[in-house]
Amino acid sequence: MVYGLVNLSRLGASLGAGAFIIVLTIALTISLPMAKAFAQNNESAQPLKAQLEGFIDGVIDDKYLPSTTVNKDTPRDITPIFDGKVDNGNVGAIQLYSQDELLRLINQNIHLQRVQLDRCQLVRDIQARAEVLAIPSYQFLWGDMLAWGVCVSRDAELGIDYMRLAAAQGLPAALEHLGRYHANAILVTQDKPLAVRYLKEAAVFGSKPALMQLADLLIAGHGSPYDYQDVYVWLYQTVSADKGYRAKVSTRMHALEQKMSPSVVKAARTAMRKY
Repeated sequence: MVYGLVNLSRLGASLGAGAFIIVLTIALTISLPMAKAFAQNNESAQPLKAQLEGFIDGVIDDKYLPSTTVNKDTPRDITPIFDGKVDNGNVGAIQLYSQDELLRLINQNIHLQRVQLDRCQLVRDIQARAEVLAIPSYQFLWGDMLAWGVCVSRDAELGIDYMRLAAAQGLPAALEHLGRYHANAILVTQDKPLAVRYLKEAAVFGSKPALMQLADLLIAGHGSPYDYQDVYVWLYQTVSADKGYRAKVSTRMHALEQKMSPSVVKAARTAMRKY
């Protein structure tokens, strides 16, 4: 507008008074209706402008926000909840278990929990080491996963087969599990004599859980009396810092002694003096 007035003043100076008046009259005749129309359009646009300003205000609508207020100073539990599915999302790569680490997990009976804690990312690696490489510890792990449906579709029959493969290679944990399963009819038919065989072989390899279960079966009348002396000596040789465990060992030794003949007890004590 200012530039328009400046231009008109310059035009008036160049045309003279009469001509300038004629030009000014024509300019006003054209500009006044345009200004009026602009004012009307601007007035009618105010409700729409207000509506848009209320709609696009840079704030997310409340219905999309959490219903509770989150205190930024309050620590949140971000522990992932395992949903039973293989997670291929934004999770750091999990290192495959070493032989020593896996055996430790198996001996502590926390191997399945560890697989779940790792969100099932190692399923294919575990399967390959069981099926292709035939590593006993991985055969047992894979078998236990199948038997109980951990991170895979449950197949108890195939799971037991893999445990048997691991047991055939002398893995104490596999022998102990199969002995316990047959003793208590877990996943398999109850078979006490077979349970004694599995548990005895596991005990020979130093499995403490297998030795305690074997002693219980012998005390209950299962197995052969010829095994009494061996188990009696193995119990004596057991070393543990757990007083409760040692008390259980002493109880079983005493119970076995009641079932042994005096000559067998003497032979057992003679064998114990060698250690």
